[in-house]
Amino acid sequence: MNPLTCMIAALAVGATASAAAGAGENPQPPAAAGRIEIIECAVYSPVHSGLRFDCADAARRVCDGAPDCELPIGMSLSNGTDIDPGADEKVKVRYACAGRERVQGPHLQDDHAAILLRCP
Repeated sequence: MNPLTCMIAALAVGATASAAAGAGENPQPPAAAGRIEIIECAVYSPVHSGLRFDCADAARRVCDGAPDCELPIGMSLSNGTDIDPGADEKVKVRYACAGRERVQGPHLQDDHAAILLRCP
């Protein structure tokens, strides 16, 4: 066998072995399956309906992609801002697990509290 034929045969064997190795791999499930996806998070005043803070980005940083998550519901959700001084602000979170929507809240905003978001 000449050197060129040996090189072509070696490349063919390597390509076949590589394809065979990939064929036996199990496909990964979608990232969202059994993982938290934050849809909406709001800190709002029960007294003044126009006062509302979108906390979805803060909640996503903590919980997105996790199978369960303990989300602190204090002033950190509203960037340290008391959106309605003297009122008892509420926190409500809508999230999805494998396409199924869930809701936590409303809960009183409290620097010493957290809510548990869970995907069963």
